[in-house]
Amino acid sequence: MEKFPDVYRYDYISEQLRVQIIHIIHDAIDVHDNQHDLDHFQNIHDTLCREYGKFSLQEHSNGYINDVLTFMLKTDNIEQVIDVV
Repeated sequence: MEKFPDVYRYDYISEQLRVQIIHIIHDAIDVHDNQHDLDHFQNIHDTLCREYGKFSLQEHSNGYINDVLTFMLKTDNIEQVIDVV
């Protein structure tokens, strides 16, 4: 039986895919600066900080929504990207 090389990469998530995920998140939850959205993102932010042993996801906070999405966009750790999703 002939083996074919695996065409999928499991150690990399492109910036393009991360941006697409952010667009999907915006569409799925209709992100605005209302209290309901802020509460969800604060919960996500606080949960990730607790898991990673951090006080904040960004050095200079720009609000929970921006902090979480910027963290997902910039982290080099693939598992952390998946955690956000």
